[in-house]
Amino acid sequence: MLYSLDYNAAQSELNVGIKQADSLKAMDLGGSSDPYVKVYLCPEKSKTFETKVFKSTLNPPSTTTSLSKASLLKSTVVMQVFDFNRFSKHNMIGELRLQMSSVDWNHVIEEWQDLGEPAKFEEEELGEICFSLRYVPSAAKLTVVILEAKNLKSMDMGGSSGLEKGLERGLEKGLERGLEKGLEKGLQRGLEKGPEKGLEKELEKGLERGLEKGLEWGLERDLRGDLSWDLSRDLSRDLSRDLRRDLRRDLRRDLSKDLRRDLRRDLRWDLSWDLNPYVKVQLALDKRKWKKRKTSMKKRTLNPYYNESFTFDVTFEQIQRVNLVISVWDHDAMTRNDAMGKIFLGCEASGNQLRHWADMLSNPRRPVAQWHGLLTAEQVNSTLTLKKKIPLQSKLPFLKDMKS
Repeated sequence: MLYSLDYNAAQSELNVGIKQADSLKAMDLGGSSDPYVKVYLCPEKSKTFETKVFKSTLNPPSTTTSLSKASLLKSTVVMQVFDFNRFSKHNMIGELRLQMSSVDWNHVIEEWQDLGEPAKFEEEELGEICFSLRYVPSAAKLTVVILEAKNLKSMDMGGSSGLEKGLERGLEKGLERGLEKGLEKGLQRGLEKGPEKGLEKELEKGLERGLEKGLEWGLERDLRGDLSWDLSRDLSRDLSRDLRRDLRRDLRRDLSKDLRRDLRRDLRWDLSWDLNPYVKVQLALDKRKWKKRKTSMKKRTLNPYYNESFTFDVTFEQIQRVNLVISVWDHDAMTRNDAMGKIFLGCEASGNQLRHWADMLSNPRRPVAQWHGLLTAEQVNSTLTLKKKIPLQSKLPFLKDMKS
């Protein structure tokens, strides 16, 4: 892929140009792809920019987008090439990752680089949602049909996956806590029954207890957000840091990938019985909250099916200024409901969301359905920045006349 980088220091703006791609991997049965490029900065992925989709080609032409970042030198520019598909997940063809600290900013950079394999640790997938849009200009009606969602994930208060983060943190913290307890007891028991026997037995017990407690504590911490860890307690003075480090390393290595995979699968199945997702459909006019509806709640599922329709009165003049916000929530009878994912569509959207909106406007009276990947609420809110509801006075113009 041919790209360019140009940094404007006066405006603190990085201009990333996606110039050309050549000989992309064919993803369709016909031997071609419908590629587009997604560009963003890491580690803070607050804004994402996308090129338009180029139909049935392996050599898309150029486009340009802009990114702003205060701490540019600490960042990484990520350029990901996807194959567009309206009715299924978009497959990634490849990606480029450029460390900004290694770039010479004295001149504009323009060069070819081979696409690499996608990073497996890349952005957390929050699930997908499918819905259709239909606009009838003559009747001034906008119809949104929420069809279904799939592969949803439990969300904690901070917006991250409680399952994955809880499991990873729980395993690590459990290992550390188990080692700490096991070594302490092993040293004491070793004085009575011999160092080797006491230490080995207590380490084994400590590891088992640590894993069990770690999973429990980790899930509680990420799902409720109110459990803090205190690992500041020191071990015995005679136990060197090198010994502790080596023991932790060896035990982590022995914890096989199969065990972690099975634990994730089992825990994900168990957690699905606590999820009760529903969908909010909200309209914002001129970035002010305007109208909203919501679907019914589906109990104990990560793949809810709704097929529920909502119709809003929206004039042709208003449809140019409207944003549609779709969000998935987990209903909790005991605490506040948690956002599981969110997207918005409208003339100010980008990428797949803008394409779906444009397809609806260019095909009046015809429903247009599409799958969308969910984003975090923080990502959408930072882009949309909705204000409070539209003042009553603007909804009811005759109130102005009464005042005058």
